[in-house]
Amino acid sequence: MRNLCLPIVALTVIAAPAAAQTIPACPLATGVKDVGYAQAPDALKQVFSKNRKFSMPGGAFDAKSESSQRLIAVKNRGNRWIVAYEMGGEYVAKVTRYDIPNPTSISVGPEREAQADNFCDVVNAQLGITSP
Repeated sequence: MRNLCLPIVALTVIAAPAAAQTIPACPLATGVKDVGYAQAPDALKQVFSKNRKFSMPGGAFDAKSESSQRLIAVKNRGNRWIVAYEMGGEYVAKVTRYDIPNPTSISVGPEREAQADNFCDVVNAQLGITSP
């Protein structure tokens, strides 16, 4: 019986979707500001929210559902902005970069995946901050 249980437990761990992780609060580097989503530039909110349903930080989130997304943070450094959010299903945190040189122009940079152990490094890299 013991020999049968181990493979079942292993399969359950492999097949089960990942659970939401506790994403750390990143210390703010020089020149970086935390910004509430409501205070983010309209161009960023338009592009980020297009064809997307998401909840605000602390809101409802189902780590097992591919359609579930929850905002983690919005940060700004000069003309560069990042939006970090959680996405359910195969749980992952994503950090998307936006460059907004003026109110009518926006370019979407790369989107990077992050886990709890490298989240702050990914956020800083997306903001153009190099680690020491």
